[in-house]
Amino acid sequence: MHITYGEIREKLKLVYDAGIVDSSLRSLVKKGYLEQYIDPDGGFSFAVTEKGKEVYDSLEDNPESIFDAFGDSDGRTS
Repeated sequence: MHITYGEIREKLKLVYDAGIVDSSLRSLVKKGYLEQYIDPDGGFSFAVTEKGKEVYDSLEDNPESIFDAFGDSDGRTS
């Protein structure tokens, strides 16, 4: 799955401000769940990594594991 930075911002703009979206994306890239790259048009895009797919697939059976994968024990991302 590939998604552009603009698509992410557009989908989340009514829920989160730009700073939260940017911080969350950086954290997911740093933790290895997303890969960031430059698309042919020169924009930032993201792809879910194998590690990210494994976490996503495990959420159906173990939804509370999202905090282990994506955040601290209190659910915050760093």
